[in-house]
Amino acid sequence: MERDELAAGFFLIAHDEFSGKLRLSQERLGCGLVAAELAQLLVAGRIAIADSRVVLTDSYAPEPNDVDAFVLEAVQGHMSVRTVRDWTESLAEPLYERIAYRLQAMGVVRRESGGGLMRRKPDRFPGADLLAAARPRMRLERMLRSPRELDLPGAFTAALLWA
Repeated sequence: MERDELAAGFFLIAHDEFSGKLRLSQERLGCGLVAAELAQLLVAGRIAIADSRVVLTDSYAPEPNDVDAFVLEAVQGHMSVRTVRDWTESLAEPLYERIAYRLQAMGVVRRESGGGLMRRKPDRFPGADLLAAARPRMRLERMLRSPRELDLPGAFTAALLWA
């Protein structure tokens, strides 16, 4: 897993690259995306934990992508203590949409409407570029087979999937 693609990698692993179906529940996907995005920003030094809350740092990291910028603006806009559940509830759906849009724009996946009665089935995201869509899953599987290759982002992704 590349550090700057932790949340996008989790999104791709959570969807079957051929059918585009979710491999886990929508709720777990949301929790995983929020956790991956916050971890990504924490490792990059853009956020920190201070007094039991998420805060912005004075880091001069490169400009974030639009997904990172959205989360950083949300953190900046909330000065009160927020629980993990609060962050998950407020960020899960917007993160899902932003990451899906970004991966579509990059030509990695295409969106297929889930449809169904009352649109209860989630949208599918089959790979438009199968190699790019499968890369995070294949890289993680290789790391788990060869633990010496396991890096921090890979270990975090494996822990998220295990949880």
